[in-house]
Amino acid sequence: METKFSNFNKEEYKEIRRFIRAFSKEKTGNDSFSHFMKNDYYHNNLQLLENKIQNKFSITLEQFFHKYNDKIYNDKKFTKCCGLLDVLLYRYNKDYLLGGDLHADAGSKYEYGYQNYSLGIMFIKQRFGSLQNFYNEVIDNFKMYFNKSYYEVINYVKEDCSLIFIHTNNTKYAKDDYEYWTDIDKDITVFLIGDSKTMSDLINNIDRGNIDEYVDYDTIKNDIMLHEDTKKYNL
Repeated sequence: METKFSNFNKEEYKEIRRFIRAFSKEKTGNDSFSHFMKNDYYHNNLQLLENKIQNKFSITLEQFFHKYNDKIYNDKKFTKCCGLLDVLLYRYNKDYLLGGDLHADAGSKYEYGYQNYSLGIMFIKQRFGSLQNFYNEVIDNFKMYFNKSYYEVINYVKEDCSLIFIHTNNTKYAKDDYEYWTDIDKDITVFLIGDSKTMSDLINNIDRGNIDEYVDYDTIKNDIMLHEDTKKYNL
């Protein structure tokens, strides 16, 4: 939508912009998106901002965004500010890129824990389409640990979690660098890709011997042992 010149009130725009930026600084310290994400308190802040603008100005927050749409989304004082304004801009235009990251790297976002927070999941779904697409890219990055060894991936295990099964002989570097794994027996290790709570629950259940609730473990192990024997004897 184009903002018609006749509808553009420069003083009103600047005054409300100044108010929004001051509110963000007061409430969040102008935290970046990644830091703001971990607090997960954006709902209350946005509602409070909405109420304050409606009480102070003769315009609502929604009306402000509708009236000054083009100006707002081309104004660096909005688009280059902070996490709260990122979420505010996304609220009124779902095409707006959260986090200001044009080339999102799944591995780095996963390590930072985006999958553990509601705002992080919004970011993931916007950039990767779904959590499982995101986890698939994380798994692709994870392959470097396995030095071309055979492994099997089972997706959609308990919500969006994925399990990577591999022979224990091929896991040294991954075990050193990664927290969420467990040895099922002396031969097979499973690595988990997902949000922290789901992975913790799954590891506890697997350690209690309940792996068969989630996968056909005997078939997976037989396949992995066959490939390991083939490699051992250079067949």
